[in-house]
Amino acid sequence: NDTGTDKRYFNGKIGKITAIFEDMIEVQCPDEPGTIEVGQATWENIEYTVNQETAEISQKIIGTFKQYPLKPAWAITIHKSQGLTFDKAIIDAQAAFAPGQVYVALSRCRTFEGMVLSSPLMPSSVKSDATVQRFMAEACAQVPTAEKLALEKGRYQRILLLECFDFQSLQRHLGRLTGLLRGNASIIQVQAGADIGEVQQQTVEAICTVGENFKRQLQSLFTESAMPADDPVILERLTKASAYFSGKFDTILVPFLDTLVVDADNKEILKRITEAIKKLREETAVKRAAVQSCADGFSPSHYLRAISAAAIKADQQPRKPASVTYSEADVGHPELFQRLREWRNDKAHADGLPHFQVLHQKTLVQIAVHLPDSLAALQTIKGIGKRLTEKYGEELVALVVDYRQQHGIETVTLPQPSLPVGPLGERKAPSGKKEDSKKFSLELAEQGLSIAQIAEQRGLTVQTIEGHLAFWVKKGDLALNGLVAADKQRDIEEKIAEMPQTSLKALKIALGDAYSYGEINLVLAHLQHSATP
Repeated sequence: NDTGTDKRYFNGKIGKITAIFEDMIEVQCPDEPGTIEVGQATWENIEYTVNQETAEISQKIIGTFKQYPLKPAWAITIHKSQGLTFDKAIIDAQAAFAPGQVYVALSRCRTFEGMVLSSPLMPSSVKSDATVQRFMAEACAQVPTAEKLALEKGRYQRILLLECFDFQSLQRHLGRLTGLLRGNASIIQVQAGADIGEVQQQTVEAICTVGENFKRQLQSLFTESAMPADDPVILERLTKASAYFSGKFDTILVPFLDTLVVDADNKEILKRITEAIKKLREETAVKRAAVQSCADGFSPSHYLRAISAAAIKADQQPRKPASVTYSEADVGHPELFQRLREWRNDKAHADGLPHFQVLHQKTLVQIAVHLPDSLAALQTIKGIGKRLTEKYGEELVALVVDYRQQHGIETVTLPQPSLPVGPLGERKAPSGKKEDSKKFSLELAEQGLSIAQIAEQRGLTVQTIEGHLAFWVKKGDLALNGLVAADKQRDIEEKIAEMPQTSLKALKIALGDAYSYGEINLVLAHLQHSATP
């Protein structure tokens, strides 16, 4: 199957090779206007291990192989046809010798019209599995009674309720993300409304540990003779638990994930962090929906619908679009791009700085695409402000001018940009609901409402609103005045100047309890905007 975004082909699709090139094969499929460009696909054999202390899952690639995902469309065995789908097929299943073999053969074809039997199917060709026959015989001999059915319904409800308040998977996903962010702190940029360590500690203490205690309490209330959904004592406990856990999700994990933005030059690290964030978001959405489904009683069907709807919504949740015009895939001058990266590496090494604090990878991409040949042209590129122009402008322009002279480039033709890259490195479609939510918070702030008033009016947490407004402060669309008290802003800026490369948590500890993570994050956003006008 095509693992790309276009999903151009699937296992069993029929086509004809029309051209073969050095690194690509063209295939024409029936009733399709264009050809499919098929490149080599890479398969990885991955070994997974679990860290017993942090519950993090690490992976190690122990082997890979590449091949074109094509095979000649002549006869294959029924066994090897499993998983394939055909519009037309000639089937010879008369000599079938294994249970289910005839079913596999016949079910490969989409329609009866596309199926041709080259030989008749004999009764001896259709075989049943002895295990299936034994199961059916036992099922028929042991027809469940009404009493047994009631007992099994109760048992099923108890299983679902214990599953509802089991947060071990959530703890594992959070532990993995924490390990990735801390282990790569020197090569990534993280923006969030709270420190990941604080979030992890609060989640474990207020959600995971309490969840385990509540499960034990539920088990002590369960009886085999009563349905949990009909037990008034259990229902009372479920209502209170739903309110408690929903509140903890809305004040700890949801605001953190809503404001979390991670960036890195290392594509592999960024990919792993992006996937970890995605998994944590999905698990948070599902468990939050699970506990909320118990607010007014318990119904297995209501519970199952709630978690399935949350999983689908989380998978389809749009992320805010990035403002970067071009991605690395758009760079048409890889030689210059490599020179720029080497220049940045040398500067970072000489100054003892992380690479991104010299120039971000995205900014290098824009330079390699636009090819600015003057300081004025350089300053038009996003990510290049007055400070960076004064510090590195002449060197960058000299690199570009030298490259343009070597290759005789007088006029620059900009490429058609690829899909924009989101803040977590993923390819994005146009803006969705989250951007609208931030914009609504901005409009209320511009009307003079305080952060607390906006949170109350919108039914969101203060931390979430602080994250929304920090987004606009960083973009320069909202002034910091009025959001953070002047004396607090001064203290926070002084502390950031004293500790320029420290974490959000370290700044919070240094400043004390009188300063919130949200206030520190707003000031950081203000300084970031000031640094790149």
